[in-house]
Amino acid sequence: MDPASIKGSGAHGKIMKDDVLAALENPGVALGKELFARTDRREKMSNLRKTVSRRLVEAKNTTAMLTTFNEVDMTNIMAIRAKYKETFKTAHGVNLGFMSFFTKAVCFALQEFPQ
Repeated sequence: MDPASIKGSGAHGKIMKDDVLAALENPGVALGKELFARTDRREKMSNLRKTVSRRLVEAKNTTAMLTTFNEVDMTNIMAIRAKYKETFKTAHGVNLGFMSFFTKAVCFALQEFPQ
């Protein structure tokens, strides 16, 4: 724990045992500062930040979002994964996922339909 992050409540700002225990009980909370206080002040955004913000919102609102779903029978792949799951894990140290099957299928599809 960084002593600079603890505000001491002792004489002349000395850090006391209770200060350290309170900091350990409340990690990430700035001790000695009120929570949800209205002491924060707002500052105007610069013109550059306003422009960037406006453009990002405009791009989000005007960009076409598209999601495609394809149904695939995964029964055989699930059987292969179940059969070789432990062997693959011991050999490579990671789980056998779906991405390798998808990549292999795409490679075969590209060979069959190169255009």
